[in-house]
Amino acid sequence: WYDDSSTDTGWGVTGDATDGQWERGIPYGGNNRPQTDCDDTTGWCWLTDNATGQSDVDEGQTILTSARIDATNATHVGYCYWYRNKQNNGNGEDDTLDVQVSDDDGTSWRTLYQVGPTGPDTDGLWFTTQQSLASLSGFTPNDAFRIRFIAQDLGQTSRVEAAIDNIQITSVDCSNQPCPGDLDGDGQVGTNEILAVLDAWGDCQGCPADMTDDGVVNVNDLLFIVGVFGPC
Repeated sequence: WYDDSSTDTGWGVTGDATDGQWERGIPYGGNNRPQTDCDDTTGWCWLTDNATGQSDVDEGQTILTSARIDATNATHVGYCYWYRNKQNNGNGEDDTLDVQVSDDDGTSWRTLYQVGPTGPDTDGLWFTTQQSLASLSGFTPNDAFRIRFIAQDLGQTSRVEAAIDNIQITSVDCSNQPCPGDLDGDGQVGTNEILAVLDAWGDCQGCPADMTDDGVVNVNDLLFIVGVFGPC
């Protein structure tokens, strides 16, 4: 599933912010807001109050929520984000941009990622990121999936601006390895793989060297490596 913001695929905007609500548009730029979309073009993105004057998020939250999405078997969520949380005198940097997901059509939400309140990605630049849904214990990607982005000005008075673009939901299938046993990714199974098995010998839950996936690295894993030894 992919949304480059060029059309509105059913997003909803809610929240109690008195100014700076999310809207879809081509960035005006200037006044500490995005100059372009994430692709560095004059394309569409979602951003907080795309106006020519000062119109940052004030006194509350603005929430951008997707329509219901079929994310059955999805493994990752990716997107571009732009965030600025600054004040001229350096104070007030205490707000965040929160990314949350739901597997029950928005009845409950889990925080997948949080930007800020400080850091290199709070200075007003585009960043691309991807998170694994497996990092959320008990979360089940299904056909009742939703994602939302929350920009907020809840702490000290500060300048909060945000933008979102190129949202995607992906499924990475690791079941068919192109070269089973190639632990170092060099296109062949060789001495390095044997050494990796010996180095991980013993109990080792989730180890790449556990070729038989039984929670222990032993002679069975060594025999597997020997059986596929050579170029792939």
